[in-house]
Amino acid sequence: MSEHYWVSIRNQLVQEIRLHAQPSAGALDVLLHRLTLRPPKKSEWGDLCTNVVQLLGGGQDGNCLLQADLIRGNLLGIDWIASASLADNDFLNLSLKYERLAAELGQMEEQGLSYGLEGLADHCPAVEIELPGETDDLLALRQFWNGTFLKKLCRLTNVEFEEVPWPIPDLRGFSTRAALSKCGPDNLRLALLANGPDFSVQFSPVLAVDRGGDNPAFMLPYAEARLKSLLAKYSEVADSPFEAGLLTRPAEMDLIKVLVSWPIVVRNCLREGDMVNLVSFLQQVSLLFFRLYEQEHIQSSDYLQEKSQNSARLQLLRVTKGLLTGGLDLMDIQRAEEFI
Repeated sequence: MSEHYWVSIRNQLVQEIRLHAQPSAGALDVLLHRLTLRPPKKSEWGDLCTNVVQLLGGGQDGNCLLQADLIRGNLLGIDWIASASLADNDFLNLSLKYERLAAELGQMEEQGLSYGLEGLADHCPAVEIELPGETDDLLALRQFWNGTFLKKLCRLTNVEFEEVPWPIPDLRGFSTRAALSKCGPDNLRLALLANGPDFSVQFSPVLAVDRGGDNPAFMLPYAEARLKSLLAKYSEVADSPFEAGLLTRPAEMDLIKVLVSWPIVVRNCLREGDMVNLVSFLQQVSLLFFRLYEQEHIQSSDYLQEKSQNSARLQLLRVTKGLLTGGLDLMDIQRAEEFI
């Protein structure tokens, strides 16, 4: 089983810091804690960016520039990376090989939510999970659900965690009993976890049950149901050998790049202690699926019937549904009858 690209690149960055950092008491741990590897602010800059050169002193003078070139060359030796360029702010922008990303769909379909998580624990410190003693208001209820599902992610990734009491804030949230009576537990759970704690105070039952594209409580089960219906029509279609690189339409490529970032999303949840990252990811997946659905007219066109590409496209849809289903199941979301 190969390492996920994020783990491979992060491991190399850690090696670079250990090799080039100036030795001093505690300095190495500080640098490793500050090391980042994330998507850049603008997609045209690349797929990932890192501050490793900046942490090691920048790349402006001669020696530092040579060091930056050495790091860049070592990163280009990783099979995942297509290009690496040093920006003016000393961030390294990395572009990944799309054909390598697309080829991950097979592993994703086989492994489900476990995809890419091997080795992730080495880059996740132990998590302190705050749990409330009561859930009478939505701030406490959100904290309880958030902590419950963070524990599931810790077990999935083999990351250590410790449960500690949640300090009750002075500000209290909307009444739990009133919210449950207006929204039901599943709509409420997704609505709370899709938003920050402020939503639990300024809670709107109307927004929580809204049937629009901006509401994950509606969009995630809806996207899952549409995928389930689509795939049922092709359940008898025999898979034939294919190259994942066939999936080159823009909407396909955008969806694949987000799907394979699943391990990064899990780490962000654990590092920040908030499941909002996971719900945001699932919402992005659902919106990208519907963009593909509309652009390619999947329901009415020959998109899934072209023999040269239908196996690859069906696998893409299966992986998309698998992540949506796995994410909803992880959060114990019961689907409404209309979505079954």
